[in-house]
Amino acid sequence: MAPRSWVFINAYLVNDILNKTEVIPLPKLLLNIIYGINALLVFFVFFKVKLNRMLPVLMAFIVIDTLATILLYNLIAYWFSPIVLIASQCLIYALFILVKSDQLFSEVSTLNHNLVHDRVTSLANELGLNNKLKKLTKSVDEPAFHLFTIKFGKFKGINDLLGTEAGDELLLTAKEQLQTLFPNAVAMARYHGAEFSICIPVTGNKNEIEDIGNSILTAFSKPFLIRDQLFKLPVCIGVASFPSDATHRLSLLDATESALHRALEKMNLICVFIPMILSLN
Repeated sequence: MAPRSWVFINAYLVNDILNKTEVIPLPKLLLNIIYGINALLVFFVFFKVKLNRMLPVLMAFIVIDTLATILLYNLIAYWFSPIVLIASQCLIYALFILVKSDQLFSEVSTLNHNLVHDRVTSLANELGLNNKLKKLTKSVDEPAFHLFTIKFGKFKGINDLLGTEAGDELLLTAKEQLQTLFPNAVAMARYHGAEFSICIPVTGNKNEIEDIGNSILTAFSKPFLIRDQLFKLPVCIGVASFPSDATHRLSLLDATESALHRALEKMNLICVFIPMILSLN
């Protein structure tokens, strides 16, 4: 004879309840153990599972189980034992579904995070920067900001000489210094390679671009200590502003990249975007 499934057994119990005049109840001690298990399950769900998914379903099971338990326990009805067992089983099903959905949600969240964040620095990557700029430039009425793109030279040489771990250490050091310099930056990203992009709000100071650029150059004028060796890396900066230089994120990125390429070509430390740069390129 094939083993009966839980669903079949539950159906059998319900049929037994409806058709028999008397069902022998479980002992009070065993019932109290069942209630204790239910309480532990509820505690586990509330404190170990994120409750932003399937909360209404879980709450319905808990309310039904609790009300049925209190009501039938007080009435000392003959048929309450199977009801409590079935309610407990439903609560276990709900717990299982919540735990599995929580695991899946965590995996999806990790994938989404990795999609828009750099593996080494945990800053936004190119896609993450594009998403952030899309929000910052959704209309010309948005707050103005400067987009600084900073490129460190000789990065490939360090990777080749000391290995990728040393290059990763350099990137992390650069990120920490930039975060210290600009704690109020509205966006910061490792664009690609040893290139970082930072969105800094416009303050209205006439010389603010020059002041910000000089603060970056001063911070990185000291040599990097990598693997007990000192490396002084050249720094070039390209700057473009929203909305004065560009009102669309792609145009803004093109503008700051053009300014950066111009700085690299002319060996200037800082280059501010002007429209004629695009025609020269």
